Amino acid sequence: MDATNKQYALRDRAELSAFVNQPFRNNSRIKFTCFDCSPKYFVFGANSGSLYLYDRITTSFLAIFPSQLGTIGKVSISHNEKQIAIGNQTGSIGVLLELEPPHVKEILSTELAPSSDGEGQPIDLGGPAFVTSFCWTEDDRELYCGDSRGIVSLIQFSLFMGRNILNISLHPVLLLENRIVQIDRYKDLLLVSTLSKCVLCNTAREEFKQIGNRPRDGQYGASFVIAHPNTNASAATTTTPSPPLMIVDEEDVRIFCSRPGSRLWEADLEGNVIRTHQFKQAAAAAAAVAASRRRRSHHQQQQQLQCLQESDLATAPTEAPDGTLMVVPFQVLYSIRRQLLLVHDRCQLLIIDPLHSKIVLRTDEFTDITHVAVVDEWIYLLTGENRVFQVRVEIQGDEDPFPTPGMVDEPCLESRKQKQGVYILDSMLNNNNNN
Repeated sequence: MDATNKQYALRDRAELSAFVNQPFRNNSRIKFTCFDCSPKYFVFGANSGSLYLYDRITTSFLAIFPSQLGTIGKVSISHNEKQIAIGNQTGSIGVLLELEPPHVKEILSTELAPSSDGEGQPIDLGGPAFVTSFCWTEDDRELYCGDSRGIVSLIQFSLFMGRNILNISLHPVLLLENRIVQIDRYKDLLLVSTLSKCVLCNTAREEFKQIGNRPRDGQYGASFVIAHPNTNASAATTTTPSPPLMIVDEEDVRIFCSRPGSRLWEADLEGNVIRTHQFKQAAAAAAAVAASRRRRSHHQQQQQLQCLQESDLATAPTEAPDGTLMVVPFQVLYSIRRQLLLVHDRCQLLIIDPLHSKIVLRTDEFTDITHVAVVDEWIYLLTGENRVFQVRVEIQGDEDPFPTPGMVDEPCLESRKQKQGVYILDSMLNNNNNN
């Protein structure tokens, strides 16, 4: 189906806080500081240094794993769901082994290598370095971590008798000058985004290339997106997707990098910038839609506000009290099935179809968003006061937009379902006319 005829919706919105907070409901001092999720698990890091593990489907509490690492700043579940990587605020890295029972739970730890100059002399950074990003390899035997100094390190696991991890070792592989914001991986390609630039690394050939030449300053991320190789747009379509840039194992793979001013760079797998996607006009169009809605009759406004309270799928940016537009900055890019991209700030979510340069969904229902995680089409939010929410992206008009092998993910118990109506964005905002 033509992408311009698709309709997008957010469904199965629910708050999971009562289930997640139950293990320490009588202890108000414990605060979640980070989280991650996988098809099977939720894991939350806390200011106590402990990890809290839950079943994602039922939200049942499974286990608590104490550690001596102090406040946890970053967690990441491996693809095979057997290990969890942990980073604290002072440069320690831990790996929790073998989540499945009856294995004995053990946390192996190491430290970030000290910074040194070209002559090997230590450098005083004025504070401890800490992990800012994790990225597991496909076989889960290695783990990339980026830190606040701009160093990407490879953590390797030594196996004993092919079964249990005996120890872990850390080796710096990429030295950049600014904090690492995001690391993404596709086969042998490693995509690293810092505060100032994006670098594409071919780990098999040990080749590195900067994407684009214009630096930027801020928490901007980057992600791989997989397009359908035979995607064809109709002749009347005004938002024709870019032609295939590079086919890898019959997959058309693109790179998208956040840029200032609500922009995305699109690049090929050689690191060449092919196209710039502008979203400022889309935001302006959304503002006009919002203004038009506010001019409706009082009765119509009440109906519209009720719909927005339940789904908030209007595409208009939030306005500040002075009337200026509050546009969501494109920072870390969260991939939804390698097809859509999610960006957020403290109170808004935007979902983008980068291949067709469209903002397809927006919601500002949630407040004080601190962390986001995505599993398939499910989006999970951690907000202030240990509140946890879920919402699911649905595409109307696709027979099977997000095929899932095996059982269907339905992490929504009847007792916690809320607001089950489908609220569809009837007109997507596109800006493909301004490249």
